[in-house]
Amino acid sequence: MREWSVTLIRLNASDNVDCIQIVDGKRRSCSIPKRSSWEGINRMLEEWQDYKKGFVVLDGFLRHESHHVDFLDACRKWLLADRENRRVVVATSM
Repeated sequence: MREWSVTLIRLNASDNVDCIQIVDGKRRSCSIPKRSSWEGINRMLEEWQDYKKGFVVLDGFLRHESHHVDFLDACRKWLLADRENRRVVVATSM
């Protein structure tokens, strides 16, 4: 698992989105404003690619929240760019 990074994207209905990534035991984090979700998530996924393989968890997904859909679409695009080395898990919030 050493070559994998793990990124948690915690979605909220009304607040900023919190992102945490762990690579080789080192942690980094950021907060993406709801109003700039599409640009923010794409920038974060691009800038945080200093690893061979990536595992992203999109937590708290709600289909009726438009910024959540932006995050899902960006993660799907990121995944399809390198399906052999990337994984995305979506956990819904009920």
